[in-house]
Amino acid sequence: MNIINYGRSTGEIAFTGNAWVRSASNASSAVAKGQDMASFLLGLPTGGTFEINSSAMYYQYYGVVFVQDDWRIRRNLTINLGLRLDRDFPWHERWARTNNGFAFNTPSPLAPAAIEAYKAAPNPLLPPDKFNVLGGLTFATPPNISRSPTRSSTRFRLKC
Repeated sequence: MNIINYGRSTGEIAFTGNAWVRSASNASSAVAKGQDMASFLLGLPTGGTFEINSSAMYYQYYGVVFVQDDWRIRRNLTINLGLRLDRDFPWHERWARTNNGFAFNTPSPLAPAAIEAYKAAPNPLLPPDKFNVLGGLTFATPPNISRSPTRSSTRFRLKC
């Protein structure tokens, strides 16, 4: 199964009031109405985004074994017995670009910057020395080399 999400493939442009469409040279941008439309008509965007999305290719193996036998007891009585074993193997992403979950006790790579930012403006309910940043995503890379975030399942069926 191949997946790609193009999102806003043509981009998104924002038009808001800027220095070229103010009502006066010393006015703030929020004084007059219609500045967004004027900015659009003049072709003067103030910002925008363009999404670059990745694709994914998922595959999964499925195995099944089925054994069946018929026993004819009488001319008008037959016993039909079968056993089936289904195995759904985990799905995988071809390039191992999936995350395997969240590690709650792993030190975060953002911890030093987050702690410094918290020390600059701490909350009185939590002292800066008690502020701790833990956790992060685990990805399908060593030591989590499995390309699958799920586990496989096995089902047994008895058919009579």
